[in-house]
Amino acid sequence: MDDGRARRRQGDGPQARKEIRFPHSLGLLYSAFTAFLGFEVNEGEYKVMGMAPFGRPLYVDKVYELIRVDDDGGFELDMDYSLPLFLRKDVQ
Repeated sequence: MDDGRARRRQGDGPQARKEIRFPHSLGLLYSAFTAFLGFEVNEGEYKVMGMAPFGRPLYVDKVYELIRVDDDGGFELDMDYSLPLFLRKDVQ
C-alpha cells in the first residue's frame, strides 16, 4: 500500500523519488493525535487543525519521540507509540 510519494517531473512524466509506505504515515499520526484529544478519527481532524495555531509548542520534543526523520526528508513512525494509540478502543 503506497501511502505517500514524492515525485519529480522529468522527461516523459513524473518519476517517484521516495515512497512512504503504510503504516508510516503522517495521516496516521495525525489521526492518532485526533483520537488522543478525544475527537472521532476521520471526522475531527479539521478541529485539531483549526485549534493548532492557538496552541503553544510545549511537547515538540515528545512528538519527535514518535517520528524519526531521515536526512533526505523521509520519516518512520515509532510503532510502539503511534499505532497502538490509534487502535486502542478506549481512545477512539
